[in-house]
Amino acid sequence: MDNPKTKHIGFYKELYDFEMKRREELDKILSFPISIITALAAGVFSLVNAQKPIYDNMFLTDYILLPFIILFVILIGFCIYNMYKVYFGYKGEYQLFPFPQKLDVLYNDIIEAYNSDTDKIHKRFETSVMKYYIEAADTNANINHLRTDYYKKVRQLIGLLLLNSSVIFILQLIKLLSYEVLF
Repeated sequence: MDNPKTKHIGFYKELYDFEMKRREELDKILSFPISIITALAAGVFSLVNAQKPIYDNMFLTDYILLPFIILFVILIGFCIYNMYKVYFGYKGEYQLFPFPQKLDVLYNDIIEAYNSDTDKIHKRFETSVMKYYIEAADTNANINHLRTDYYKKVRQLIGLLLLNSSVIFILQLIKLLSYEVLF
């Protein structure tokens, strides 16, 4: 007689495999945000550094620009922190399916416990394997959800960086145009 619980072992194996694939995808997902942040940082800092001082005193736009530059640096710091959490934050906490040697030891222990009752041995072993899949899939799903949440924060911060960069660009453009009008 089949154990009704073990009929679902394939389902739990698929869940485990799905979460492991999500893990691999989350490991690869940061290349695009890193490229955007690098390009924005290079663009903003080269734009700000390209302006040579015109006077000993600053333009009004320089006073307005300074908080946006400070905010830009802070947002980049938050992006880096969240990207760190996506990539390194929980990697060591993933639960892997046991190695075959451990399963062999488990199977031998079950044989010793149930002597020669093969039905009980198979049921117990299948139940134990299913338990491994359930625990690993559940743990890995929770970790993947945390990593995905941090990735969502990275995307939101990149949106704020784009907005902030646009303001910095507009202020620098106003400064350049007002300099040309004044001189």
